[in-house]
Amino acid sequence: MNSIKLSKLNQELALVKDLFDTVRVVEPIQKTVVGDLKPIGEAEPPSTRCFYFWERKEACINCISTRALNNDDVFIKIEYHGERLIMITAVPVVYQGEKVVLEMLKDITDKNIIDIQGMDATELQEMINRRNYSVVTDELTSTFNKNYLMERMPYEITKNAEEQGKLSIIFADIDNLKSINFAYGDSAGDYIIKEFASILSSQCREGLDWVARYGGDEFIVVLSNTSRELAEQACEKINRMVSETTLSWEGQEVKITASFGVYTVDTGDVFAEELLDYARQNLYLAKKRTEARRLDAIFEGFVDRYQLTARESEVAGLLLEGITNNDIAGRLFISIPTVKKHISEIFNKAMVKSRSEFLAKYQDEVRNTIL
Repeated sequence: MNSIKLSKLNQELALVKDLFDTVRVVEPIQKTVVGDLKPIGEAEPPSTRCFYFWERKEACINCISTRALNNDDVFIKIEYHGERLIMITAVPVVYQGEKVVLEMLKDITDKNIIDIQGMDATELQEMINRRNYSVVTDELTSTFNKNYLMERMPYEITKNAEEQGKLSIIFADIDNLKSINFAYGDSAGDYIIKEFASILSSQCREGLDWVARYGGDEFIVVLSNTSRELAEQACEKINRMVSETTLSWEGQEVKITASFGVYTVDTGDVFAEELLDYARQNLYLAKKRTEARRLDAIFEGFVDRYQLTARESEVAGLLLEGITNNDIAGRLFISIPTVKKHISEIFNKAMVKSRSEFLAKYQDEVRNTIL
């Protein structure tokens, strides 16, 4: 926004400026001040980060300017600045083709808007921080919520690109939560989700990385200035922690497994939705590989339990796929009588009398292993 535009905007907002202590124009994606219409003291230089005003090194947790821009609506919050309470009103505007936000700040310390009787500065600051965090925090897990994720991601992408770093995203979820809910109930599922979130958060570097609950048992881990190789190493470490963790619910031990999808960018030319979608696709691929390995392991255990020979295990695998005797003979290049002989031996060892009983027995094996 050039000086001519700002001059005209100053004229149009003359009444508004009289009502507020500070009025400034903010580009909330990059978190920059593009114009001070009524500064406190000296005007902030162009492209100054908007959060510098609050003497912070990072973007505000509860950024209402991003929310105003995304929702095309007006948002208000209270912030603590020094020993003063400041009310911020964020108004989205389109001015000469540019979508920006007006931030209008008012000192309300002595306006009796908030009851601060008997509070010292520390208590007041803690109260304001709690209120601002509650807006962007998931109640169950205490990680950030999806709204915060979608509001913060564009800035993270831009910031890492400006710093010529790599931004990595981990899309994580619990593999067997449905089975746990079925066996123990939804309360157990909530407990598992909370513990899983705790494991994810424990691997975040303070001030750099953060976790958001995307929905249900799905989480996003945002790793600032992190290569794909390092992000995959982080996944391996988290996966080890998950596999080594045995949780207890109503006296019963519960094991969980998880899958992860990683995606890394080193450019600012990508939308947050795209980045998350790429990571989600990699998660689904990882889940398919994990599921295939788990089923292979279950089948190998089934074969060992009933002492099937190598050829019998091949026939058993085809039986579980629903293949006919004729097709089994064709696949293995053996005669139909030989196929029938192997099937008879398999049924004897597994102590079943039919294909349906054999399939049911194997499905029980799968369910018991997952739980």
